[in-house]
Amino acid sequence: MIDKYGVDESFLKTITLLYVEDDEDMCLSVQKRFGDKFAKFTVVSDAEAGLEEFAREHYDLVMTDYFLPKMNGLAFTREIRAIKSNTPVIMVTGHIDMEFLVAAINMGVTQFVAKPVQFKILNNAIMNAVERVVIDNLRRKAKEQEFELLQLKEDRNAFHQEFAMRKERHLIRNDLYMRYFSADKKDFSTDGWNIDIFYESKELVSGDIYSCRRLDDDNAAVIIIDAMGKGVSAAVTSTIAVVVFNYFVDLSMAEGITDLRLVLDRFLRFMKNNLLDDEILCLTLARFNFKEEKMWYAAFSMPRICLETSDGSVMTVPCNNLPIMKFVDDINVNCVDLKGITKVLIYSDGLVESSTKDGVIYSPFVEEDFRHSPFIKNFESCVRRRVAEFDDDTSIFFIRRPFTDVFYRREIEVETSFEGIERLEDFFNSNMAVCDLDNTSHECFGAAFSEIAMNAYEHGNLDIDGNLKHRYIEENIYEEKLLEAEVGCDKKIVSRFICCKNGQYRYIVISVRDEGKGYPLNMFGNNVSVSTKFSGRGLKIISHYTDDFFFSEDRREIFIVKLFGDNAI
Repeated sequence: MIDKYGVDESFLKTITLLYVEDDEDMCLSVQKRFGDKFAKFTVVSDAEAGLEEFAREHYDLVMTDYFLPKMNGLAFTREIRAIKSNTPVIMVTGHIDMEFLVAAINMGVTQFVAKPVQFKILNNAIMNAVERVVIDNLRRKAKEQEFELLQLKEDRNAFHQEFAMRKERHLIRNDLYMRYFSADKKDFSTDGWNIDIFYESKELVSGDIYSCRRLDDDNAAVIIIDAMGKGVSAAVTSTIAVVVFNYFVDLSMAEGITDLRLVLDRFLRFMKNNLLDDEILCLTLARFNFKEEKMWYAAFSMPRICLETSDGSVMTVPCNNLPIMKFVDDINVNCVDLKGITKVLIYSDGLVESSTKDGVIYSPFVEEDFRHSPFIKNFESCVRRRVAEFDDDTSIFFIRRPFTDVFYRREIEVETSFEGIERLEDFFNSNMAVCDLDNTSHECFGAAFSEIAMNAYEHGNLDIDGNLKHRYIEENIYEEKLLEAEVGCDKKIVSRFICCKNGQYRYIVISVRDEGKGYPLNMFGNNVSVSTKFSGRGLKIISHYTDDFFFSEDRREIFIVKLFGDNAI
């Protein structure tokens, strides 16, 4: 759009203008000449109305007369500047002298137009005033476009990182997730082990990664891999390492090999050939033979392994290898006797190198907190009391005998019926008399027990899944259908009540076993978090009201754990 003076005014259609003038004839004349050129052209007759309008709309350009009712143009300009400091202001006035000009310029007036107004001069003043607005708008749009591009790039990177994280977690193997490993014993025994895991990544993709593999009836292997470096580079190295480790474990199992050194030789030969010259890899690999009660380990520039003895003291075994580098060939594998050992702690340096809330390194406290923690949930609580958040990726294996120093044991078998469930409740309450739990703790633990007892009855032996149960409840035939399903069901439910000691701690382990299909396999995924990853309401209740819980290897028996006595946490 070219005006009669040959000036392209098309950009004015992007500009909003507020005109403050009490002379009605002047307003009509200016609006008729310029009103259609702007995106919005608003006229008000006094400064107060102008301020209200400007505060509401934040116009791009303000044009005002000097002589206004109640407030002159300079005072009006000062108020405009208080709202939005960079808005151009054109002052239309018949009063121009040096003192006025200085005051107006200091106030921030951009252009002056003398009365009587000549439209060519006013047009030039408008064009000069809005030039800065246009430039500022272009700059703002450029920044907005740059931000949008950065946001798109960030979203794209986040998508790929999220996908990489899912892939990394998928490659983790945990054959003993939430399981009670009782070696080659087919019947229940109290000399088995649990391997619990804590895992926290500071990034979407982690430089820490782990694997837990069952080698055969007697042996299990665990590995924590900590690639040196940050971000994607460390994550790529650790991911490659865990895939290669799992492959060689599978290969060795197919060949009947459980010797740690042979698995290590294959693994290290491959990894060293694929490391950069200046790249290093740290890891701890341990094989447990739970029948012989021995642990073989090789730790490559990793923190000490902690072991608790049956008398409650903590011993440590040091790192026995340099970090894995392209040109290092020596491998040391040491053996530790697990007789008399109740717990083992293997972890990455993300745990011990984190800063406490007091600003010191956590490392000196790890043995004390380990000694005061019968279960991994308690250990995490102890650490969290000192450490607000981990400074690096952190992996922890908490390996323990869940049944230590058994001093009380009872067992009951009941039929699959409402009467059988009542007998289980009586069994629970009568045996809880040996424990000095307060009423609230007793009721909460009782709620967890009721959940696992009803699960064994409904889902286990009667094979009523969640969808069918909800339909029966909606149709108000739930109890009727349960009684029908009981008829002819000869499956039994077994409950065990076991009291144990671990150092100064006493705790109850109660289990319920059914003869059904077992808890669904999809509960036992690769992910390392515990209760929050389970989907069922019942399991969330169990996790909330217990200090620990785990399952038998065939998934038909669930164990719930509660500390009691003066040292209950």
